[in-house]
Amino acid sequence: MVFSILRTPLEYCGYGLPKDETVYREYFGVSASPFNWSGPLSISLSNRKDTGRRDNASCKITYAVETKCRTLEEVSSEDVVSGRFEVAVSGTPSQLLTEAKYADVETIIQNWLVFGAIMPRRVPVMYKGKRSNAATGITYLSFKFKKPDSEPVLIPENDEIFGLRALECEVRKSNDDFLLYASDQTSSGWQPRVDGVIDIRFALDAEKRLITVETLTRGAHRYEDAVASSALEEWQKKYGGAIPEESRHYRLFSNTAVFELKNF
Repeated sequence: MVFSILRTPLEYCGYGLPKDETVYREYFGVSASPFNWSGPLSISLSNRKDTGRRDNASCKITYAVETKCRTLEEVSSEDVVSGRFEVAVSGTPSQLLTEAKYADVETIIQNWLVFGAIMPRRVPVMYKGKRSNAATGITYLSFKFKKPDSEPVLIPENDEIFGLRALECEVRKSNDDFLLYASDQTSSGWQPRVDGVIDIRFALDAEKRLITVETLTRGAHRYEDAVASSALEEWQKKYGGAIPEESRHYRLFSNTAVFELKNF
């Protein structure tokens, strides 16, 4: 379940986005999460009162999802005024069914999109509203660049549009149990996702574009006495971290998955 939750975010992590931390923040120009993260993939320590300090136990992922929406025409720098342009599209992404009306529209992650073949590459755009041509029924989406600099801009015809998404996850304690919590950077905030995940660690190999995810989880049956566990001994030898007495009454398991970062 943990690996299933992480699979799509990691496989589409960084699509259409700059990898460099400075450029990533500059192109968004927004101080709120996830726009102020240290790039599309950030691994850091988790230092919570309920779980203690755990290195490489928190992961932040910015990724793209398909919208089933494509451009019907080419848009170039000549069509861009003050970084803003309109483009005819086939269909409308589900998250853009209403006009952008809010003052903090820049901080809403659903209002940011990326194009598959935009030039320059890895430039996110901000949705500013939509309008339809009554005569033809064609939908025009309005976008704005935050930081295209002076480079010429080109969005080709039939280019795919992807919606921006973000996921932050770490293990937290709830009563006597550990759970994997995740936040998708929407108004729902942090939510419990998988029970019985005692610890999770991430390791990035940037050169090979691989990320390794290791989990320490418990079984469903609670035993009256503490259960000896080679998985626990190996985990603590490798990572340390305090394991509460309650967790020792379950069989513990260590699992590993390696994901390819295709867009790095």
